[in-house]
Amino acid sequence: MIVVSPEVVFELGINGQVEFHLWFVELIVRLNLNVYKFTPFDFLAKIDSANPERNCYGMTYYAEGLYTSVEVESNVDECHIGFLAYTWDGFDPYDCWWRHYELQLPIWSI
Repeated sequence: MIVVSPEVVFELGINGQVEFHLWFVELIVRLNLNVYKFTPFDFLAKIDSANPERNCYGMTYYAEGLYTSVEVESNVDECHIGFLAYTWDGFDPYDCWWRHYELQLPIWSI
C-alpha cells in the first residue's frame, strides 16, 4: 500500500511555560493557546502496489477555532529507594539520577 498525504497548515497561537524548581522535583507547566488554524489543502491518496486498480483519493480543507490545552512535564531526582533516601544519614547523592516524565495527553483542554 502506497500512501501520499501532503498538507498545508496556517496557525495562529501562543505557547508559554512556567517552571517550578523544588528540592528534588522540577515541574514544567505548559499552556498552549491556538486562536485559529486553517488548512487550505489536505490531500490523501492510497494505491495498492500489488493491484494498482485499487486506489482511492480525496481532498479537503478545514478551519478550527479556539483550542486551549495545559500540559505537564516533570524532572525527578530518583534514588534506588525513593525520596526517603534524602532523610538517611548515609545518603550518597551520586546514587541518584534525574529522570524526565512527560504526560502523553494534556491534563486540560478545550
